[in-house]
Amino acid sequence: MGAAYGDSAFFLPSAHRDRVWVVDLDRTALVRAVREVTIDGETTVGAVETPGRQLPLAAVGDGLLLAARGGVDVWDPATQRVVRHLPVNPSDLGPADGDVVSACAAACAALRLFDVDSGAAREVRAPSGYRFEPWSARFSPSNDLLGVAVRRAGGDDDAPRRLALVDTAKARAAVVPGSRVPPGYTLVAWSASSEHVFITGGHRLARRVIVGYRVGTPRARAIDAEVGAFYDLAAI
Repeated sequence: MGAAYGDSAFFLPSAHRDRVWVVDLDRTALVRAVREVTIDGETTVGAVETPGRQLPLAAVGDGLLLAARGGVDVWDPATQRVVRHLPVNPSDLGPADGDVVSACAAACAALRLFDVDSGAAREVRAPSGYRFEPWSARFSPSNDLLGVAVRRAGGDDDAPRRLALVDTAKARAAVVPGSRVPPGYTLVAWSASSEHVFITGGHRLARRVIVGYRVGTPRARAIDAEVGAFYDLAAI
């Protein structure tokens, strides 16, 4: 808890692998301060209030993403200035990694990949017959692949999900064979080596399914494990 700054706090992954942002909140859930610290507790960016006391959406190399009129601002806490504006609806945002921000486009029939430094964007079409669900997507630690859940275009909320891998350099996406999971809490996680990626799905009170895939192999495999309810997924 952020006792020195507010009544509660949460952590936001930094664009730097060995750091996190600490977001301190007051009793009304408005931001009191944001600060970046290393995993050893050293402060790298001192406490500062966000504009309008907004909650940050994600972190990139140049700062934090904040909802703004007509899109999303990249705000630098060190200088307290907006360094870039991205023309994307905040509700369409997917994950960010380093200097790349992802977002739904064309009703999620495509992903837009923004380069924060230049403001340029590339579009990746979803695999034929599918739509992206990027809200729990994850970039690989090597930064060259994005693991993202997809669903059949026109399918209802109870349709199965599958894992797609987006090659960020080639701007291409493909569904991984054998990666089908139930709908519900769909989560994606990568191993630290970037060799394995995992997807899970299932409703809160139903049996969850975890599927693992080794990059470059023919298909994914369901992991034979009984697991209870959980709300996040990580791999080592």
